[in-house]
Amino acid sequence: MTELTSDHMRSASIGIVTKADSAFYPGAMALIRSLEATNPQIPIVVFDAGLSAQERSAIQARGAVTLPLANRYVPRAESVQGTHYNASIFALMEFDRLPFDRILHLDADTVVLGSLAPFVSSLQDSEFLGVCDFPPLTLADNVGDRVQQELAIALFGFSEKELLSPAFNAGVFSISSSAYRRIRPLMDAAYDSPLLLPLRDQTLLNISLVAGGLRRAEPLSVHYNFRHRFRRAANVRWDGIEVHQNLLVPRFRGELVKILHFIGADKPWHQSFTEHPEALSLWRQFS
Repeated sequence: MTELTSDHMRSASIGIVTKADSAFYPGAMALIRSLEATNPQIPIVVFDAGLSAQERSAIQARGAVTLPLANRYVPRAESVQGTHYNASIFALMEFDRLPFDRILHLDADTVVLGSLAPFVSSLQDSEFLGVCDFPPLTLADNVGDRVQQELAIALFGFSEKELLSPAFNAGVFSISSSAYRRIRPLMDAAYDSPLLLPLRDQTLLNISLVAGGLRRAEPLSVHYNFRHRFRRAANVRWDGIEVHQNLLVPRFRGELVKILHFIGADKPWHQSFTEHPEALSLWRQFS
């Protein structure tokens, strides 16, 4: 079994982290298999938010490390009603336990369909690299209504211009370990404040990115966080699916999709996932 302290883990300039409990175990395994097919050189850590012993063994057998998640941070009750979110959504509060110089976070409901080279090549040029939501959201959208925005201004000194800055999706992003250590106290401050954090980890992340003044790379295109459906742009679909390096890969606006994100409570490993047969075929090649 690969260990967190192994030379492979500690010598890696970048490592991938995700989080999963038993409900998300099928997603984590599909993500790992997709990484084996597309980016086998990058080590993987899975934060264990409630996996069974058999599930942990299966993940470890594929060379990934499992690390128990403390689950000290929990979402505000009003931000999880009617959703599938639980304490594991705040796994980013435990990234200081990882040995990597740069951390690439991928949600366990994503699969990787192409090279993650931009996340590696940006190591020397930026502290943070992410993908904006599609259509874009602002920091203000992540913070909440005007009452919440005024509270954030009082807490962190945001300007009106900063409130309108583009926000990043928390499902796919990378951050240097040194930058993470700088923003961790800011995330704690936001978590310990009366802010409602309506988008949970994403609200925390975007507040701390702006408040911490991180050196951010130009956001990657939506191809690095594409969706099987876009909640706020229902008409947006891939142009078609083709075979690329023995994998089924969607193409959107002339470019191949690199990461596909199965957002929402209905996941491709659920029997109820029947409305998107093309998306299901993309996921099943790693199931």
